[in-house]
Amino acid sequence: MKKEILALIDSNGVDGQQKKKHIWLGLLRIIAWKDSILHTEDKRVNWTTTYEGLVEMANIISKNMIIKLVVEDKGTHFNLLEVIQAPATDSDLELIRQKIQKPIYYQDNVLGKFKYDKQFDWFTKKVNWDMEKGHVYIHNTESTLLNRQFEYLANLLDPLYLQEIKQFAAKELAPLTEEWIGKSLSKPDLLKKLKFKELVMNSTGDFTVYLATGKLFGDHNIQIEGNTTYGLKSVYI
Repeated sequence: MKKEILALIDSNGVDGQQKKKHIWLGLLRIIAWKDSILHTEDKRVNWTTTYEGLVEMANIISKNMIIKLVVEDKGTHFNLLEVIQAPATDSDLELIRQKIQKPIYYQDNVLGKFKYDKQFDWFTKKVNWDMEKGHVYIHNTESTLLNRQFEYLANLLDPLYLQEIKQFAAKELAPLTEEWIGKSLSKPDLLKKLKFKELVMNSTGDFTVYLATGKLFGDHNIQIEGNTTYGLKSVYI
């Protein structure tokens, strides 16, 4: 069924390339949309286009923009027929836009304020861990479990634990230094080069710590996998 709608855009991107050469499937994700009534549900809008068409659409439509479209309703998604107006205005969709653009924070009693990133569905903050600055990311989940994850995170950010993580990484990686830089580094020498960069934790208690090593391993970060219950598990370059 063909109809005209107003839509609040979440993202504008690519759903994939079609089998025919140079043919792409464009994708608009919409947060809310309006025909005769307001619909506060996520919906996809697809259309077949060229690479140049994708670029043109990216120059017209951006995140959190209200636009007017003609679409064909396919139930699970819309097919795009025409962009009538971009940007457009609508009071109901404007209220939703203002609400989603307002920053969301998690206030932890120990670690302070974390900002919510909707795109990746996590809370993030730049922290000092044993005098080394880096970013922490903790994935969103239901409130009780999220509170527990922040408790785990406070324990992880103990300076002694960062040193344990570095020693675990240095023990595994010291034998590989000759292969990478042409000479063998001892564990103490390698420890001096490991610097905290990022920590990512998910809702199951699994976490990944990323350590920077400069150019020691060809600009690659060191990735240490662990779990809040079972401890450190593995190291990767």
